[in-house]
Amino acid sequence: MVMRKLYKEFFVSIRKSFKRFLSITLIVLLGVGFFAGIRATSPDMKETLSRYYKENNMYDIELMSNYGISKDDISKIKDKGYDIEGSISFDVVVNNDDSLYAVKVMSYDKNSDINKLVLMEGRMPSNSDECVIERNDYTEDYKIGDSIYLDSDDVKNKELKIVGIVKSPLYVSDERGSTNLLTGKINYFLYTDVSNFNTDVYTEAYIDIDSDNDIFDSKYEDEVDGYEKKLEDVTDIIGNSNYEEIVKQYEDGIDEATSLYEENLDRYNDIKDVTYIDSTVKDTMKDELDSAKVKIDDLKKELDELDKVEWYVLDLSSNAGYYSYDADTERIANIAKVFPMVFFVVAILICLTTMTRMVEEERIQIGTLKSLGYDDVSISFKYVLYAMLATVIGSLVGVVIGFNIIPNIIFNMYKIMYNVDGFVSSFYWGLTLQGMVIALICTVGATIYACTKTLKEVPASLLRPKAPTVGKRVWLEYIPFIWKRLKFSSKVTVRNVFRYKKRMFMTILGIAGCTGLILAGFGLKDCITNLVPNQYEKIFNYQVEVTLNDNLNVDELDSVYEQVNELDEVNKALKVEKESIEIKNKDTNQSITLVVPFSDTSDFIKLQDRKSGKKFDLGSGAIVTEKISNLLDINEGDNLVLDGKKDYKVVVSDITENYLYHYIYISRDVYDSDSYNTILVKTDEMSVKEEQEFSNKLKDIDGVSSMSFTSSTEDMFDSTMKNFSYVSLVL
Repeated sequence: MVMRKLYKEFFVSIRKSFKRFLSITLIVLLGVGFFAGIRATSPDMKETLSRYYKENNMYDIELMSNYGISKDDISKIKDKGYDIEGSISFDVVVNNDDSLYAVKVMSYDKNSDINKLVLMEGRMPSNSDECVIERNDYTEDYKIGDSIYLDSDDVKNKELKIVGIVKSPLYVSDERGSTNLLTGKINYFLYTDVSNFNTDVYTEAYIDIDSDNDIFDSKYEDEVDGYEKKLEDVTDIIGNSNYEEIVKQYEDGIDEATSLYEENLDRYNDIKDVTYIDSTVKDTMKDELDSAKVKIDDLKKELDELDKVEWYVLDLSSNAGYYSYDADTERIANIAKVFPMVFFVVAILICLTTMTRMVEEERIQIGTLKSLGYDDVSISFKYVLYAMLATVIGSLVGVVIGFNIIPNIIFNMYKIMYNVDGFVSSFYWGLTLQGMVIALICTVGATIYACTKTLKEVPASLLRPKAPTVGKRVWLEYIPFIWKRLKFSSKVTVRNVFRYKKRMFMTILGIAGCTGLILAGFGLKDCITNLVPNQYEKIFNYQVEVTLNDNLNVDELDSVYEQVNELDEVNKALKVEKESIEIKNKDTNQSITLVVPFSDTSDFIKLQDRKSGKKFDLGSGAIVTEKISNLLDINEGDNLVLDGKKDYKVVVSDITENYLYHYIYISRDVYDSDSYNTILVKTDEMSVKEEQEFSNKLKDIDGVSSMSFTSSTEDMFDSTMKNFSYVSLVL
């Protein structure tokens, strides 16, 4: 009976103070919704990629060998119980409308079950003179039915008809790998039928372990590690058929040459003492024997120096797309540990303010209940239930909104970098309970705190209106110059601020928390959207990057440079060698570009310390960009072994400011070459039409492969970065 009346009073309180009830519900909705949404983003993104990989049967382990992989090797590994398929690939330069592109050509087998291609348009190749390509900025001019010419002897049919547009699970990011062609980066890939290749030696093989575990699960990693160790033992046992064939060819050659040498030696011994045979014949035979002996020694030396078989067993972490995707999901997970807490702090403050005011307004009612014999627990139950109901409603609505909206927004932002469709948005009961429990602790805790002080008073005191807080002179009153000029209402406001200090501090903290979130949202947006302007206006001060053909000699390169430099639009030009490299003595999957300027860079690239602005000059050391130095723990004075077209051993001299991609700068003296493949061009600001006209002039110069305008890069990023405005809106 008693509780029934309290329940009735509880619902009456909600109806009378619905706006107050709604304010608690909304702040909890925001807090729990954001908490659940951003916490769910990382697992949702991982589940999306995992499902995409499973649907297309992405490989678990990649095998490579320095001697290639033969069909016999594949059969031997299959006999050990592995689901393995071979693949052939090579890089080639493709000329499209006088622009040169580095293309990775890969084999397509209709019977293959690993790394299945996703057909976006058209059909798959059915003949050796057909191919499918990916769709990106470099292939946007191609249509189904067009032809691509491959200037390579690795294929039988060099002119291929495009019959389809595909996506490959091997490439979920924009990174296509490195090559020794052109600028050192693959521009796009294509697949042609396996029957079109002139070799039956595979360049790589892929293994499917048919795991039931998620690819981001530690159990999956342990499972793959186990397979890798077994495969290392297997490859040691089976050797390499191609290597064995090469060794056999050397041994057969040595045996044949030795047999012939011994036969000729016997003939020479038979005639060397015969006087009637001309000495010229004897000398000729002696020279032939010496040459044969040298040939035998050379063959033996080559056999001894032949590289031993090396097998490379790689897991998914060696795939650039997977690696960067995993790293980005981890970054989101780290952000999710901090940001939602601000909402909960604000929720505590709002709930504390709201419930304190509600309790104070109903103090006479509380005094009446205490006079009638209700205990403190029964009286406070109403207020606790009030806060709990608002919290539960806000939590349930919040998680539904959070799970369905926030992960989608964040994933759509990342789609500018990752080519993965079919986003998976899941409901997580664990996160729901976590968010609800945290919200309940915040709101119920604040409610209990608000009730405690009032419930300590005796009924007689509660039945009387609460005495106003004693007014005191404030410090501003001791400054007559200001105080006398304030209006009466302003003086009352100032006194009340210091009179009700708890309300003042809660208001300040609440506003500070909300302001912090708004600033964090705009700050996040500004940090990201300013990346491109900072890179292409502050660091890179050139407007055009001209790529040259890779088959030009030094005189031809200088001729192209002079022609470019003489164009009316060109203010200055800089010769640069650019190539993709790896750092041998650092474990990394990052794409790094080596930049070798042939003269002073100050007008084209700013090499400087981000904090102090100190300028750097290229000397005998290497200048490394800031982000890659942090990722690989590179410091000034460290030794690096750079693996590119040739190996370089350099000492890091400075760490320079940079915002996009990773670069290492070395001087021409360290590079020790007169060859270059890029010209950086400074121009005045141009309209789109003027850029097109300038581009046509560059295309008319023999030796120019392609060109890219920094304005186009900025426009591309600006259009895609608009999605980040949603983050500011949510925050």
